[in-house]
Amino acid sequence: MKLGGYLAYPAAGRLEKSIETPFQEMLRVDGDEISILRDGEERRISLRNRKSFRVMLSGIEAIMAGNAAMLDEHFEATISGSVEDWRIELRPRDRRLARQLLKMDVTGDAHVRSIRFEMPDDEWQLLEIHSGEPSNE
Repeated sequence: MKLGGYLAYPAAGRLEKSIETPFQEMLRVDGDEISILRDGEERRISLRNRKSFRVMLSGIEAIMAGNAAMLDEHFEATISGSVEDWRIELRPRDRRLARQLLKMDVTGDAHVRSIRFEMPDDEWQLLEIHSGEPSNE
């Protein structure tokens, strides 16, 4: 299934992912809480006891913020390519997270273009990130 939408990093400790197609969903991470709005219903999930999920989210935040120190704390990084077309392969340092997330592949140029999450059993998710503001159509 291919999802269309956008990813925003409005401030430290906050991420927003909006899915616009094939369904509508808004996911907001604010500190230790995630809120998910879908079909008019909101769910809230605490991250206090979910270390693996917090590490994965902090990895996304570190990528969006350009925080190499935060990435290095939680992931082993392999960098390749050039300034115009680069790739970073991130493998979790934490064994528990590594059972759920094999690696994250991040590509970009002047901006991050995509983040691909590879999980066990040949499962994966791809976030394609386009610069600019989301459309209001």
